[in-house]
Amino acid sequence: MPSKTPNPKKGGLSLRSQLPLLLSISLGLLYRHVTTGPYHPHTCALFNLNCPEYPISGRVERGFEGVREAFERNFKEGEEVGAGFYAWMDGKPVVELVGGFFDRDYDIKKPYTEDSLNLVFSSSKAVTGIAIAHLISQGHLSYTDRIAKYWPEFAQGNKENVTVADLMGHRAGVSFLDASRAPSPSDILDLDALAEKIASQPHNFGGKPTVGYHATTRGWYINELVRRADPLHRSLGTYIRQELATPLNISYHLGLDPSYDHLVSPLNGLTPFYLLYHILTPKSWQKEPIPELLLQAQLNPSSLQHRALMASGPTFGWWEIWPAGYNKPDIWHGESGSFSGMTNAKGLSRFAAIMANGGVDPLTGTTVISSSTLSKALEPLPLSTDQVLNKTIQFTTGGWGQLDTLIQGQTWTGWAGAGGSMIWWNQKEKLAIGYVMNSVKLQPLGDLRSRRLIKAFMDAVDGVRGTKHTVPEHARKDDPVAV
Repeated sequence: MPSKTPNPKKGGLSLRSQLPLLLSISLGLLYRHVTTGPYHPHTCALFNLNCPEYPISGRVERGFEGVREAFERNFKEGEEVGAGFYAWMDGKPVVELVGGFFDRDYDIKKPYTEDSLNLVFSSSKAVTGIAIAHLISQGHLSYTDRIAKYWPEFAQGNKENVTVADLMGHRAGVSFLDASRAPSPSDILDLDALAEKIASQPHNFGGKPTVGYHATTRGWYINELVRRADPLHRSLGTYIRQELATPLNISYHLGLDPSYDHLVSPLNGLTPFYLLYHILTPKSWQKEPIPELLLQAQLNPSSLQHRALMASGPTFGWWEIWPAGYNKPDIWHGESGSFSGMTNAKGLSRFAAIMANGGVDPLTGTTVISSSTLSKALEPLPLSTDQVLNKTIQFTTGGWGQLDTLIQGQTWTGWAGAGGSMIWWNQKEKLAIGYVMNSVKLQPLGDLRSRRLIKAFMDAVDGVRGTKHTVPEHARKDDPVAV
């Protein structure tokens, strides 16, 4: 007799019948992974297993305990790997916090400390502005000077009338460099060759003063200006070290000495899953949508945004997904005053505290910027829509941004860096903050982490002073993007 094919057992589950269940579980785990904080270890993000205990150290003054709670919350929710937040009031540090891990090994033996260093991207621009104001205070430069007075080769390509104030205020016409002039990380190490390479760049807007954010380029042009105007012909990084950082004992490096490389905490980027989720899903599903400007800059190579934000250098391999290319010693050792400052929250906050104290260091009493220079540096430049950022941003003559949406009803001065770092101050209120982290996000000026910390800080200030401030929990749609 021919053998009979056995019938499947009733009640058995075939692989095909299990696929919907498996798919649902997989999608659920993926959704959890991309909607929890982006920097939990994978097992913690997916299954709530092996979640690290984040070490937190530092101090807060009485009344500022809520800032520590907000700082700890950022770690518990997977928003941080390592970070620091420092804040000053009335010339005194009232919050000094660091926490988390040096890198994504989450090794308790390698904590993120007050001595850890990070590349802070465009927060560097604020310190560069302070250095230029110091040079002007010494009588070696003026905001009204034409750059070609010191650097004749700069006049090429309709740039002969560009002033120092134009360059500081992102209206010098060098928002982007042509591809042949965009430097590699190694090119930046040779300042003579770099200056020759960028001097001949034609004015991006035919010589007409036009606001267009100089994301990477401003620092390279400022460096050569300093080398020409400083009587000792020092580079910008050397000037900052000798005139500001070393005398004031501030941990800030532009052109990091290789002996400090071991202190550099590597920058952590968002996972591909996290990025794809934020690109492909409706913004209404997302806690922190990626700004359209950044998507346009990445996806449209012909756009002004791409040329200014992505294609003007430093040039990296196509496989080096941001911020991986910036974890290179060549970048740390180079002097890119727009983006390669190496520091921490303690360092940024000290510079902010000097500015909040009218240009005088509150710890040493040293006058960093004269009152007359500071008054000139804080004069607002004419408002105009930024052609790169597609926003109307108030810049000062000294090159700092001014924002009245960080704390409602107040104007704060400073700037922020791509990924999240911040340096802000308010001279009238004598308040200053510095925030630095090793894990980046793609957000406007201030993301969930820093906004939460600023709100807790201002709530504490209100409690101590009996005042009342409102701090938005999220950036507004019309806030500029820090890059």
